[in-house]
Amino acid sequence: MNAINFLLPEQRREGHSLQYNYERETPLSFWLADMDISTPQDIIDALSKQIVNLGYSYTYGSYFEAISEWFLKRFNVNLDTKKVSYSPSVLYSIRKTIEELSIDDEQMIILEPYYSGYSKIFNIEKVQRIPLGSSWFSDLERMIAGGGIKAVLVCNPHNPTGKIFNYQELNSLVTLCSKAGVWILSDEIHMDFAFKKFTPLISFDYEKIITYHSVGKTFNLSGTLGSYFLTNSKQYKQCFELSLEKDGLENPNLLNLVCTEIGYTKCNAWLDSVKNYIFDNFLYLQSNLNEKLEFEIPDGTYCIWIDYSRLQITEKVLKERLSKNGMRVMLGSKFVRGDEEMRYFRLNLACDREKLKSGIRLLNEFSNL
Repeated sequence: MNAINFLLPEQRREGHSLQYNYERETPLSFWLADMDISTPQDIIDALSKQIVNLGYSYTYGSYFEAISEWFLKRFNVNLDTKKVSYSPSVLYSIRKTIEELSIDDEQMIILEPYYSGYSKIFNIEKVQRIPLGSSWFSDLERMIAGGGIKAVLVCNPHNPTGKIFNYQELNSLVTLCSKAGVWILSDEIHMDFAFKKFTPLISFDYEKIITYHSVGKTFNLSGTLGSYFLTNSKQYKQCFELSLEKDGLENPNLLNLVCTEIGYTKCNAWLDSVKNYIFDNFLYLQSNLNEKLEFEIPDGTYCIWIDYSRLQITEKVLKERLSKNGMRVMLGSKFVRGDEEMRYFRLNLACDREKLKSGIRLLNEFSNL
């Protein structure tokens, strides 16, 4: 079933959607990274069947096999199911990695701008930050050479810029970190919305790699908590799974297991249809948005990182103008340590064309003031 069914704002509000209930007076909501698209019908049907049987569960064989098959089908990677572990959420898993590996905040590097959720799981003031520009890798080399670094956290595809790190960049990163014995943590939750070749980091032969994944973005299932991670380190995998038991979280979210298995085995064509629609949204935005609002079509994710510096207004003024007209975006200061001088905002384009047109009209109107 490949049909794309869009959800109306009132449907999302009635469904307790954070996107539409955070501020009810902003009907044009483009801020949160989830989709105005219904979960695939195959998953809905499977959940309807499972809902009568919600006792304790376990991570069963076909769940792991579905993940392995997905990596082969989508990325041409032969994934050993022994490298897969269930986890409650991506952010929980990253936080737990930092704890299990005894990584102090000062011993970790992230690229800036960064996903705003990271600020909830470590002290962003203490983490080593490198600007994601043309010199990011040479800056990384210099920082690692200085000693004291235990881990590098990358987001690939990158949120919020949409950059995909290509094979050459990843190979250089693995070579650098393997020489220094540094762990590489890769948040790949947006991998299924790659619009150019995506290379899963787990495909590299380096023990100190951990990658984090979820079907939450892929099939609009963020409300069904659950994720998985991949690692080449048997020792770390054992430590994490033991830690889950200590935290009382060894029993997985059964509904997430069902969503993952069905999504990965039956919804491949549905995802292709959604990606095509979203990419057409990118092109429509490119053709119709005021030239003062500058952006590049992203390599991945369904969000656009827009530079509004040519408007010569502050972030406060931008927010006021949008809010006055019932529109909400994710402000750039959320991605750069609260820097309100960051003249960017993120726009979610996983929506129907009419909503996008309304958003463009509003953006163009205040861009011409």
